[in-house]
Amino acid sequence: TLKIDVVVHISHNDSDNYRLIAALFRDSGASAVAVGQSINVSYPGYGTCIAFTHYMSAGSTALTTFEVRVGGDRNEGLVTFNGDNGTRKYGGTLASSITITEVGSQF
Repeated sequence: TLKIDVVVHISHNDSDNYRLIAALFRDSGASAVAVGQSINVSYPGYGTCIAFTHYMSAGSTALTTFEVRVGGDRNEGLVTFNGDNGTRKYGGTLASSITITEVGSQF
């Protein structure tokens, strides 16, 4: 059975939400298949990270799309990816990523 390993890493800063949540969705599914969260430091210049891994059976060889959605628990304020307060950090090298790896089965 073919396996899929999904690793999500999000660098962010948020101005007003206490907790940020990142959810992983597969295809057009309405329910998340995995969720990660962070507690925001809430001081200018101090970002936090959300990182999680989701491991699953592929189920088929059909094309699959993964999507990550991020939001705050208070639904207010500015969420900045790869930066702070709406501006980039470290010359634009701070990075968020999603890595998807197909892991073949042993025969």
